[in-house]
Amino acid sequence: MEYSVSKFLQKTLNKIPVSGLRRILEEWDFLSTAQLRSLDSAKYGPALRLKVLGLCEENHVQTKHVIELDMIYNHAYSTKRNWSVFQLYEQQELTYTMKVTVFVEQFTANLKQLTSHVSVVIKQFEDDALWIRIAWGDNFKRPNHFFPTYAVYHPHCPYVFISHLGIKQRPLLLQALLIAAKYTDIKEIQLKGRCLKSLRDLVMRQFKPIPRPKTSQEISASHPNITNEHAKHQAYLKQVADDAFGEGTLPLLETAVFKLETKFKDPVNRILENKTDPFRCVIKFSSPNLLESLKSSVELGIVNGALSPLLTSISLKARNHFVITERVPPNAPGP
Repeated sequence: MEYSVSKFLQKTLNKIPVSGLRRILEEWDFLSTAQLRSLDSAKYGPALRLKVLGLCEENHVQTKHVIELDMIYNHAYSTKRNWSVFQLYEQQELTYTMKVTVFVEQFTANLKQLTSHVSVVIKQFEDDALWIRIAWGDNFKRPNHFFPTYAVYHPHCPYVFISHLGIKQRPLLLQALLIAAKYTDIKEIQLKGRCLKSLRDLVMRQFKPIPRPKTSQEISASHPNITNEHAKHQAYLKQVADDAFGEGTLPLLETAVFKLETKFKDPVNRILENKTDPFRCVIKFSSPNLLESLKSSVELGIVNGALSPLLTSISLKARNHFVITERVPPNAPGP
């Protein structure tokens, strides 16, 4: 086994948790049943990975095999990556008329025409999503398989989810996507996160907050004869939270970023007031599950009253990055 292949395989195996290694190897289908059974003797992580490495060497593993293993891992553990959402506009042809094989051929050919020394592998999983793995190189270096770009495209949906895309490679990938998918424009929308399923549910409108109807107990809690003020207040907070976020499991988002731009207004301080550039600041909310945390803050009474529409509209607008500027009057003179 070549040294580069060995290092690539070692790094890929080290990323896979021991608890899920057996399942990933079974889906990979590179080791025989007897070889998989022999792994039972290795109980610890380092010994288990070393055993797998030796078995792969016996089977003469190649780079293409490790690439497939890496794709299976990233599909199973997609939350390990940061994903950005891109929207496709002005479709030229109906997507159902295009076969997946045609998209794969056109995308690969177009990207290789735009840049040399690039490795492109596309795999379709059970959810019909096309997982595109791109290892970039240049005129002097071979493709770097240690830091690939991943793109997830659903043929019947005008959205693409991309992870680890460099500035130099961005126009190349977007142009190849436009040509292969038969669209005329693509733009990044202000939605980022780690949970690929939650991002997909938000942009495809598969998540719709449904206000919970008031129960008879909650209706009676608002009756003036009820003396338990605490129960009445808790029922009110619960209703406010459900009206804003709905019931059920909320999409998993980790952050929400608000960029504020405002001008300094003080007739006394002419130096700052006459500046044309606005003052800028960034406010970032972060949590392992931001939407659930916001909803809980209302239910527990941590916030006073209802949350700001800027926070409650995250799921409705499918955005978690906002730019807030001053509202300009309609008849205001231009600069």
